[in-house]
Amino acid sequence: MVPRMRCKPGYPEDFNNAIKRSPLMGDDFKELIKSSDSPPLFVYGHLMLPRVLKYFANMRETEKVDMVYATLPLHKLYHFSENGEAGLPTIKESFSPSDVVEGFLVFGLTAEQRNVVKENELGRLEQVVFAAVQVQVSQMDTISFYDVKCEKSVDAGTFVWNSKEIGLTPMESTFWPIDDFLEHQLYEGIVEYQRLERLQGKD
Repeated sequence: MVPRMRCKPGYPEDFNNAIKRSPLMGDDFKELIKSSDSPPLFVYGHLMLPRVLKYFANMRETEKVDMVYATLPLHKLYHFSENGEAGLPTIKESFSPSDVVEGFLVFGLTAEQRNVVKENELGRLEQVVFAAVQVQVSQMDTISFYDVKCEKSVDAGTFVWNSKEIGLTPMESTFWPIDDFLEHQLYEGIVEYQRLERLQGKD
């Protein structure tokens, strides 16, 4: 699949850098797998922003987080509407080969950090469950002295809608545009919270 998610000058630098890491070079993929005691998380909504992920994982803003662009086949992206307003996205399994969700794999979280993220996400919507999935990651391999781009399957865990489609609105895009969220009060509040942490010397 040709990625549709793109870097933009106005996007946070760490978000753009995560996109630029695809395809992975050389042994990067093996090193990322080794860095995790458990399968990585696949994130597709607000957690795609490293700053936001760190906030909900109770990590300091300056801590390193390994995120790599990835795709999840046989799933479709939806908005869940609350009070007539489209909220954060969710995904649901699909039987159509053309359906795919773009997002990021998150490697290297501790068990405690994973659990905090899971508690936050599963507490947001009761219809969402944590499920095992297989995602695709692009990597450059050297074959007979030629660099060849190939897709690697990775076992991961993600948050999937596990109920009827009541309240769900299909999205036309294969990825969740972050533009509006960057101007949302939730994101602005996270930025301010982390700014105050820096001022207080907690980093």
